[in-house]
Amino acid sequence: MKALITVAALLLVLGLGFFLYSSPATSPEMTETEIAQIEAEVNQVLDDLMAAWNAEDLEGSLAPFDSEELLVRWAADIDDGPQAFRARMVDIWERALEWEGDWDYRHVKVISPTSALFIGSYEVTVSFAGGNTRSWHPEWTSLLERTDSGWRIILANHVFDEAVLVEEG
Repeated sequence: MKALITVAALLLVLGLGFFLYSSPATSPEMTETEIAQIEAEVNQVLDDLMAAWNAEDLEGSLAPFDSEELLVRWAADIDDGPQAFRARMVDIWERALEWEGDWDYRHVKVISPTSALFIGSYEVTVSFAGGNTRSWHPEWTSLLERTDSGWRIILANHVFDEAVLVEEG
């Protein structure tokens, strides 16, 4: 019995060794050109997002968030999935008459060929029905994933400062 266990253990070790030997090696380090290309692609997603917000294009503003893995922390609330995030954005857009935003700063850190981290801040001024206009400078951190349909935000954390009343209606 002891000999059988020894043979089985030896076969297991040999099988594991063969598996590890025959497995493909990890991909080599990414080149600076590949990193720059991914940074440019992610920055284009962010530019398109801001343009969609400013054009009051709801579908365009939701496109980068179209991932079943989406989890968004929005101030003190959490939106789990694209439907919850869509509901929040529809609510905001129904109350907003005008939306004007621009990036204060942004930084993209490439993690792998299929993932990148974005950290940034934007200024947004929103005019609401009733005449109130408010301005914010939210801090934003997001994890993006490359999919067959482009880069998608799968995790986002928005930290809002206190809104400044620009105009009272």
